[in-house]
Formats: sequence, structure tokens, C-alpha cells
Amino acid sequence: MNRRISPVNPAWPLVLRLAGLWLIWSAWASLAGWILSATGSLSRMGYILATPFLIGFWVLWWRHTCPPGLSAFRALTRCRKGKRQWLLLCFQIVAVLSLIAALVHIPWSRDGVTFRLPRCLYWLMEGHWYWIGTIDGRLDYASCGTEWQMIPLLLLSKTDRFLFLLSYLPFLLLPGLTYLGGRTLGVGRKPLLIWMWILPCSYCIALQCSGLQNDGYATAYTLACLAFAGRAIRHRDSLACALAG
Repeated sequence: MNRRISPVNPAWPLVLRLAGLWLIWSAWASLAGWILSATGSLSRMGYILATPFLIGFWVLWWRHTCPPGLSAFRALTRCRKGKRQWLLLCFQIVAVLSLIAALVHIPWSRDGVTFRLPRCLYWLMEGHWYWIGTIDGRLDYASCGTEWQMIPLLLLSKTDRFLFLLSYLPFLLLPGLTYLGGRTLGVGRKPLLIWMWILPCSYCIALQCSGLQNDGYATAYTLACLAFAGRAIRHRDSLACALAG
């Protein structure tokens, strides 16, 4: 089946613009963490000096994707009647309750307090990443992606109360990313207009979006990859192709 490829790139959907900001943040956090660690500058001042690069990439991305496009994000406005309205309401209730839980309670998870947060504190104490060498080997062999995103929040805010944002903000993007990702796979619009609200409310994702858990964290990355890949295929957009990769 041949797909029609648009020769002109239309306006970027709002959800992709926001997802792009989040992906830039993820990449910046890892690069800044490793670079500052390699130079022995893993400190608050090091991240303050690295922050202008993040802001600069954000500005370039936002300007490149202007004017704001809402055409492919209309799915969020099509839930005014019937069952879809109740699905939208359910997602809103879950989002509000999760935010309240995150603000009222200290962010916690077994993995977070056992090795993720401790290894961040070890590295900050030494000013760089290093092989800790403890009985709990996860402090050494577990991937560092989540930790590199935790450290700047810990240093710049001087508290762990905002660490829930690493899971909560991608959670808010899931409905739009589910819709666009599903369209990339050829799923029909009508079922997606229902499942885009059901998937974010699933047990693992909804339960963990207000704490330090990251079992469902990769869901947003996967859906964002599909959404950007869909735009790259339909419109031959090189920037979308780069983000999908």
C-alpha cells in the first residue's frame, strides 16, 4: 500500500512540540551529566553553567516548530460527547489526584530509595561518577539515564520534592502521543480516540506517575518515537527523523 507523502511540512502538532522539549531535556541531562562528571564539575555551579545550552536548544526548537500546530492534536478536542467525554474526565481525575499525591507525599519507590537516589548522592559527594562497589550491585550496573535527570533537579531545587516531575510531565503527554503513535502504526482514528485516554490510566503508568518509579517511564519514549517517525515518513521531515532515532 503506497502512502501519500506531503511535499510541504505542515505546522507541528502541539504535543510533538512539547515532546521535543522533553526529549531535548533528556539528552541534555545525560550529556551534561557525563561531561561534568568527566571534568570533576558535577556540582550546582556546573549545572548552572550548562543550563544556558539547554535553554538555547529549547528556543531553537520552539522557533523551528512555530507557528503552533494543532491540526493533528484535534483528538484532544473531540471528546465532548458520549463515552469519550467520560474517558477524558477519567484521565483528568487521575492526573489531578496524582498531582495532589505528589505534592502531599515525599516521592518514594523501592528502587528509588534503595539505589537510584543513593547513587546520585554518592556521585555528588565525590563530584563525579565512579564505581561505588557495594553489596547492592545496582548502584553500579544499572543504567544512569534516570539518575542524570534527577541530579540537576536535586542540585538546582535543593530538594527531592520535584523529582516526581520526571514521570508526571511525560504522563501528561501520553494521550496525544498515543494518538499520533497509533496513527503511525495504521490504527484507525475512532479506536484511538478511545484508547488514547485508557492507556495513560493503566495500572502501572497511573500508579507511578507521581513518584520515583520508572517502570512505565519508557512508554512515553516509545510513543514519542512512533509519533516522530510518523511525521518523518509522511512529510519527509529530517528533524522529526532525527528525534525518532
